[in-house]
Order: sequence, then C-alpha cells, then structure tokens
Amino acid sequence: MLDKHGGHYGSPDEKIKHLSPTVSLHSTEHGSYRFVKHDDTGKALAAIQVMSREKGHGLVANAYTHTDHRRQGYGTELIRYARKQFSKSLTFSDDQSDDGSSLVQSVK
Repeated sequence: MLDKHGGHYGSPDEKIKHLSPTVSLHSTEHGSYRFVKHDDTGKALAAIQVMSREKGHGLVANAYTHTDHRRQGYGTELIRYARKQFSKSLTFSDDQSDDGSSLVQSVK
C-alpha cells in the first residue's frame, strides 16, 4: 500500500490532493481513496484505503503502517482525515489483524 507501483497508487487515472504537508489523498474513478502519511522527505509511512460507491459513505478496507513507524498515531491521523471526507458514514472491514482491531477500537 505504500509502494507507488502497486495497485492504482501512482496510476495515470489517479487524482492526488494534498490535505496537509504530510498527508495526501490519492483517488481513482473506481471508488478507491488512499490516505497516505509521509515524512518530511516524502517517504510514505502509513496508508489507509477507503472504498466508496456512494458520496459521503466509505469503508476502510485496508490499513498499513511501516513496521518502523507503528504506534505513533499515524493510522489514527489518517482516520480523522477519512472521516472528514466520508462525513455521512465511515465503517471498517470485519477482516482485521490484531493491530487492525486495535486501531478500530482506538478510533471508535
């Protein structure tokens, strides 16, 4: 999820919007929205992918933080940005790792 060459991240149909100096939103016409946290040099540290077929409603389908940067609040920060974008409802996939479950519990 952090590699620019995987999936739609970095693809020609992707739109990129900078939400802050260290957070960007990468979206496609297919309803995929990736919120990416970068360090000051532009290196991706964490990302969440939200899928949406209806404006204002989203499902957090994937979340990943690089192992060297976990437990620093990056996932929580990205969830805050996603909640602004998907203000009607933001739900979470039931398919969660232990770390994913911890993130979901911390942001509920």
